[in-house]
Amino acid sequence: MKSNISKSIFLLFIVAGIFLGSCKSKVETYDDQIPYVNVNFTIQTNSLMFGDLNMPGNWTYLNGGFKGIIVYHGFDNNYYAYERCCSFDPRITDARVWVNEESFMLYDSVCGSEFFLLDGTPTADGPAISPLRQFNTEYNPANYTLHIWN
Repeated sequence: MKSNISKSIFLLFIVAGIFLGSCKSKVETYDDQIPYVNVNFTIQTNSLMFGDLNMPGNWTYLNGGFKGIIVYHGFDNNYYAYERCCSFDPRITDARVWVNEESFMLYDSVCGSEFFLLDGTPTADGPAISPLRQFNTEYNPANYTLHIWN
């Protein structure tokens, strides 16, 4: 009899744990609602159009992704590529992320979110709590090509 009661209590805890675990509160965010757009292209950084990207600290805006792509050549000599759609609410039509030339931060002037340029994580300023969507980059110095993909 004692064994059956122990099994019943054990099963009750398991069921309660599963139920309570599935009821975790989630802060409302829309970052998972950013439409997935396939990105897979290469640019020539020695071209007139993208020549500034050869110098660390420079960036450019590209077509692609959902609302465009920002490519940044970091002072660590790595390239970073981010979706320009703010992670706060992609449903806002005019919301786009820009580079703030004075602070070297990324910002969305519509919702006020601000993100770090080196990893796309949000700062405490603004409502975004999720990082920007980041794309993979691979630079080939032999032929000055930068491949960007997801």
